[in-house]
Amino acid sequence: MSDDPGSGPRPRTPNPATPISPAQWGFLREEVHRWERDGLIDGPTATAIRGRYVEQHRFGFAQLALGLGGSLVVVGLIWLVASNLDLVSPLVRFAIVVLIWLALMFGSERLDGAVAGAGRLLTAGAFGAVVFQAAQSLQVPAYEPKLVLAWAVGALVYAYAVRSHAALVVGLGALTVWFVWQSAETANGIIGFIAALLFAAVLALAGALLHPSSWASFAGVWRFVAAALLFAGLFASSLPNYDDRGEWPVVLTIGIVVALVAAAAAVVRADRLGRLEIAGASVLAVAGLGLALWWPGDSMDTANGVQALSAAMWVRTGLSLVVYLAAVVGVALIGERRDAPSLTALAMAAVVIFTTVQAWAVFAPIISGATLFLVVGLIMLASGVLAERTRRQLAKDDHGPIGATA
Repeated sequence: MSDDPGSGPRPRTPNPATPISPAQWGFLREEVHRWERDGLIDGPTATAIRGRYVEQHRFGFAQLALGLGGSLVVVGLIWLVASNLDLVSPLVRFAIVVLIWLALMFGSERLDGAVAGAGRLLTAGAFGAVVFQAAQSLQVPAYEPKLVLAWAVGALVYAYAVRSHAALVVGLGALTVWFVWQSAETANGIIGFIAALLFAAVLALAGALLHPSSWASFAGVWRFVAAALLFAGLFASSLPNYDDRGEWPVVLTIGIVVALVAAAAAVVRADRLGRLEIAGASVLAVAGLGLALWWPGDSMDTANGVQALSAAMWVRTGLSLVVYLAAVVGVALIGERRDAPSLTALAMAAVVIFTTVQAWAVFAPIISGATLFLVVGLIMLASGVLAERTRRQLAKDDHGPIGATA
């Protein structure tokens, strides 16, 4: 055998450990220990299985500092462009911004880990500065939603090209801002705006479910955006309506059809949990739209000099509360099932905001805010029990009977 390292078979390079969440790591350790104890595997095999995975905390200090710092730099760069640097010509300003963007894009690919993620975050954000500076150089009005759309598309293309979760957050964030801005301008009233939010949530969720399993982290961001849009639409549909409700725009009908077609495609491709997700979101979107369209003409009654909600308004307000809490429970349950704490946190924040606003906007004339919080709290407790039973049933269907300590 030759001592030349270039001759003979080369040793196999070990595959890098797969990062998993702390919850998944804890479950894996317990399962491997149980397999070893029951004699299904030996000690070396158990060690080899554990060695294929590594626990990864999603929000460490380094990630937080890099993400916050990168976000501030992005805002500062765009602000610098928007302030119209009069010291140099528009063409020179554009060239400077493009060079910064290119340097960030190529430089971030030479990094690794969280630092590379911060570089890609900066790259996706700097593309927005390129778009706004190009518009400024071409004398295009800066306050146009189409500029935000151009930024969003560029950031999303870059995010998928380099598989960057940080760039995806920038791209989807810009896309959401564009959609809300554009919808507010073209919806022709509150009804169109509410419908746009609700069915955009269905479309975003369908996009999440259409991602392959290897893009699970990307699907999680789409799912978070879908939940945020759904809460916003249901929140708006539950509030006291406005006098100018507007007309139903034709483009909204097209958008709803596209959302429902995407939902149907997601149903075909998704697993059982995904089908439940998209079906629930679609039902909630239709219910929210129905509440927005139904506004009793006699919303208030006056009896013996005391003003109170009419019977029809009681029914509408109660239904809006039930629909919204169903969305909260559903999103929280999905957050638990998919190991997505951000969804659970969003659901809890949504219910607190909803309850507080409803206490002042709707129920203040008839019951105290304290009573409303008690009622909603009791409903949430009952919903929690129902959600736990549902979770256990889903786990039983997927993996067989589970123990008393889940």
